[in-house]
Amino acid sequence: MPKKEKRQTGRKRRLRQRLFDSGNTRCPICLSEFTSSDVAAGKMTLEHAPPEALKGSAICLTCSQCNNRASRIDNHALLAKKAREEWSSGQGARVEIDFFGNKKSSRYISSDPNAPLPTRVSHLRKGSIQLGALPSKEHLDINKGIRFRIPRSTHYESISMIKSAYLMVVSLMGVGGYKFAKSVALKPVREQIMNPEKRILTNFCVEGTMPETDKARKQMIFLCHAACPPFWIIPMWDGKLVLLPCGGPEPIDKFVVPEGEMRIENNQLAGWTTCRFDESARIIGSVSEESGIADGTLVGKPTDVVPTDKGEWEWMVVDHYMGQFVALPFRPADENHHSDSVNAVEMLGDHAVKGRGLDNSVLTRLNLGEWSKDMTISSKAENPSSQPKTNKSREGKNDF
Repeated sequence: MPKKEKRQTGRKRRLRQRLFDSGNTRCPICLSEFTSSDVAAGKMTLEHAPPEALKGSAICLTCSQCNNRASRIDNHALLAKKAREEWSSGQGARVEIDFFGNKKSSRYISSDPNAPLPTRVSHLRKGSIQLGALPSKEHLDINKGIRFRIPRSTHYESISMIKSAYLMVVSLMGVGGYKFAKSVALKPVREQIMNPEKRILTNFCVEGTMPETDKARKQMIFLCHAACPPFWIIPMWDGKLVLLPCGGPEPIDKFVVPEGEMRIENNQLAGWTTCRFDESARIIGSVSEESGIADGTLVGKPTDVVPTDKGEWEWMVVDHYMGQFVALPFRPADENHHSDSVNAVEMLGDHAVKGRGLDNSVLTRLNLGEWSKDMTISSKAENPSSQPKTNKSREGKNDF
C-alpha cells in the first residue's frame, strides 16, 4: 500500500475510534449498536454530509449496510448535479438507449434553448438524439424495440439531501441526537432513508434561497424558532433546502408549505455551524427543577437558567422529549442582541470547552443578519410529481 494511502487509512481509523469514544455508538439511521470490536474490524463506516463526492465532510459513523445503501442514492445525487451543469452549458442531457437489444449511451439536445432539464423520458421532445454507429442487422433483436432511460433520479437525489440534513442535525446534538432520532416524528425520515425505492416522504426537500455558506466559512444549520411548531432548515446543494421537524410524539410524513413563497424574517432564525458528532458545545440534561428546564419548555425557547460551568450564555432548547432536553449555545446572556440579526455560533470540540467557560474569545459568533434578510422558501417541491398541498384552514402557518 502506498504511503499516502496508508496515512489516509490510518487517519480514517483514528477518526472512527474518536467518534466511537465520543458516544457515536449507534447508527443514527437504523439505530443498530456498535461494539469496540466493530470499530477494530471496520464494520462501521464514516458518513459524509453532504456526500463526499459533493465535497462533504465526515461527520459521524453509520453501519456498513446503511452506508452502502446511501452510496446508491448519493451516486444519483452526483449524476443529477452533473446533469444540470452539463445541460446549462449546452452539452445536452445524457440518456441510455436500448436499441433492439443493444445498449448505448448518448445525449439528447433540445431544439429549445430555454427548455428545462428532462426528468423523465416523456420530456424528450422537440430535440435530437445522435445514435452514432449502429450494430449490424444480425446483431439486432427484432423482437425488441427502442427504449430510452434517463440514468438519474430526482427522487433519489431528494433522499440524499434528506439523509445529509438528518445526519447534520443528529451530529449537532451529539449523544442527544439519538433521542431525536428515536422520536416518533422522525421515524418516517429514517424509514425513507432505509427504503429509498419507496415514496414515504413528500415536500421535505424544497427550493429556496439561503445565505451562501462560504460567507460563514462553514455550512450552517438553521432553526426557525419563531414558528409554531419550530422546524430545522438545512441548506443543501443547488439552491435546495431540507425542512425537518424538531421531533415529538406524533408521526410526520409531510411538511405543509403555504402556496407561493414563505418568507422567514432573520429574527426568526438561530444558526449553528455543522460539526462532527464529537465537536459540539451542547448541553444534554433531564427535565427537572434543578436543570431549570420544565416540562412545558418549548423547543426554540432561549433560556439562561441552564446550570452550567460554560460561562454566562443563553442557550436555546433544540430538543425536548420524554423527560430530556438538548440545548445549544445561543448568545451571551449580558449582550444587547439586535432583534433583526441571526445569532450563529461556531461550535468547538468538547476538549476545548472543558475546564473553561464560553465567552466571546472562545466562541466565534458570525453576524449573518445582513445577508439572510432575503431568505425565502418556495412551495415548489423537488419531486415534480408531488407538489406541496396547501392547508386552507391554516393559511400562513406551517405544520408537520
